[in-house]
Amino acid sequence: MEMSTPTTRTIKGTYVAIDVPHLDAHLDEQSFQWSNRKGTDQERFHTILSMVAVKRLTYEELIGWWETYYPQPNITTVAKRRGRKGA
Repeated sequence: MEMSTPTTRTIKGTYVAIDVPHLDAHLDEQSFQWSNRKGTDQERFHTILSMVAVKRLTYEELIGWWETYYPQPNITTVAKRRGRKGA
């Protein structure tokens, strides 16, 4: 994918590394910043607040996906593999 030089410089200067699944979000952020560069901080703040959905974010919604892809090991099983008595 070809990106403009300012976008490439901004991304390389802001982020250490970008994963492909998150590239759309990073580009959306850069697009928002470019489109709102002439507004004041207050105007940008109000614009962002108007985009935020008024919905409670639960811990399960925030962290639950992580456990789907990276399940936590059973502590007893890990202890036995390491030659320790049950944990």
